[in-house]
Amino acid sequence: MWSLNYNCCKNCGTSDIKHRARGLCELCYQKFIETKHSPIKSEKGNASNILTKEFLLEHYCRNEESLSDIAAIAKCSRQYVFKKIKEFEIPIRNKIKARELALNRNKVKFERVDENGQISEVTLSKSKVNDNFFKRWSPEMAYALGIVYTDGNIRPSILRDPQTKDTIRISRLTISQKEPELLTKVLKLMNSEAKLLFRKRKEFSNTVSGQIFYFHLNSDDIYEDLIRLGVSPNKSLTIKFPKVPEEYLNHFIRGCWDGDGSVYIDKQNNSISASFVSGSKEFIEELLNNLYKNSLPKRTLYQKEKSYYFRYTGNQCKLLAEFLYKNSKESMRLDRKYKLFQQATYS
Repeated sequence: MWSLNYNCCKNCGTSDIKHRARGLCELCYQKFIETKHSPIKSEKGNASNILTKEFLLEHYCRNEESLSDIAAIAKCSRQYVFKKIKEFEIPIRNKIKARELALNRNKVKFERVDENGQISEVTLSKSKVNDNFFKRWSPEMAYALGIVYTDGNIRPSILRDPQTKDTIRISRLTISQKEPELLTKVLKLMNSEAKLLFRKRKEFSNTVSGQIFYFHLNSDDIYEDLIRLGVSPNKSLTIKFPKVPEEYLNHFIRGCWDGDGSVYIDKQNNSISASFVSGSKEFIEELLNNLYKNSLPKRTLYQKEKSYYFRYTGNQCKLLAEFLYKNSKESMRLDRKYKLFQQATYS
């Protein structure tokens, strides 16, 4: 079968050349794209008459329109608009400003390929968020940072606009969880209106990907602040415990525990256990040291494959709960774990 929905290219009829998208083979799809996005030809001299210094100051500077917007008005190429801006010595906006304007106006587009090989055009937008959230320590910031350290991922993405062929760098924070409650609370703490997304459970030839909830935040400020606070791309095996002010330490560790920690009760004897796992030995060792400094008992660190873990049991969990939930609010804790700590029977 040539394609999931087509037996052959609907344009040329071939099935020998790989399917690309829209029922077209790679050659026909490329011709379609080139035709669709070819620049509009202008009448000779007309663009030059339109692109006066006053026109460019009005549209490019005051209205903050893009080169593509202006090129569409003047019926010329973006390169010619850029040439005229330089000719009139009009200051060129930097890439950060251009990216911000494009995001705010929902003009950043890129192509996404799904599991069936189908290509779709996606519009990237900047969701409302407090860009200064990670600039100052607070209980809310420390708690969210703990979640980022365990369930978050930051990465710069280079996207290509299929229409203009321009590339744009997006600084992105992604947090994912098996349940939506924690993500919803983080978004609220950060005053964000980002959409909560969901990915279904998938089975592949040699592995299974479980269902997961997640969200994306596109923000240079947040990305740079998290880098300053010790977060890095692909951090799971190398991350180090950050320097957290003592007054916010339990909030940070509670965020970590809501991310990578667990608590469970044995139904037969109502005994409680709580454990924490991490791929970074250096991080989990320092986490244990900080718990010990706050009157928690010493624990043995175990290794299982590429992960490290430790466990508290019985009355040790009561001490852990007292530390984790000191001065905490409902908005800064995962209710399921909190209730298990409260329901357990301690001697």
